[in-house]
Amino acid sequence: MERYLKSPQTKPRKGIGDVDVKSSEKESGQFAQQDIILEPGWGEKIDQIDGKLIEILGAVQQTNCAIGDLTTKLSAVQSDIVLIRDEMNNIRGKIKELQEITAKLNKEMSSMTERSQKTDEEIGRLKEKVIDLEDRSRRANLRFVGFPEGPETENVTKFMQEWLINICAENVLSPNFCKERAHRIPGGKHIPGAPPRNILVRFLSQKDRDSILRWRRSEQEILYNGNRIQIYPDFSKGIQIKSKERLK
Repeated sequence: MERYLKSPQTKPRKGIGDVDVKSSEKESGQFAQQDIILEPGWGEKIDQIDGKLIEILGAVQQTNCAIGDLTTKLSAVQSDIVLIRDEMNNIRGKIKELQEITAKLNKEMSSMTERSQKTDEEIGRLKEKVIDLEDRSRRANLRFVGFPEGPETENVTKFMQEWLINICAENVLSPNFCKERAHRIPGGKHIPGAPPRNILVRFLSQKDRDSILRWRRSEQEILYNGNRIQIYPDFSKGIQIKSKERLK
């Protein structure tokens, strides 16, 4: 199969190979055309080259489309990045505000902690004062343990005064011995089956109270109708707790 190509007039070249060139002249002032005759097989190669070029052009177009898509996506990503940066700046601003608020709160907490410590110290001192005042008010009291419920009827003060006068040795009580008051603790009605309640006696004279304590130490045992009676100073709960802690 032969194919012909039109080309400007050129002098025939020798040594080209297997290409035959036929020349024809035309009017003066114009280029002569030569018909190039290709040997069989070149046409198919040229068709293949054309096909490859078409494929390359298609691939290039697809690449251009892909690049366009990527450019669009990159633009969208850049827009998102700008939004993210703005949001990050807002977050940084809020974090800074929170840090300032936290620093202020920490400062206030430190101040409150200091005030709380001072308050606790003051409360401790006031508790000590209250305990001291309570103990001072209890100095004229004695606590009697072991009296069964009932024999004092309703007048515990009269019962205890008569019992002390009868039980104490001579020269223990003053001639004008008298008690201010006496009562069971805790108050209220006695629960059947429960241990008898203590009797708390408050003396008008501190001397009588101290004399009874000294007499109790000298006696081996004090009884009432076969029940052992114990006599103790009336200390506040604060002093009792401190005494227990010292014994541990």
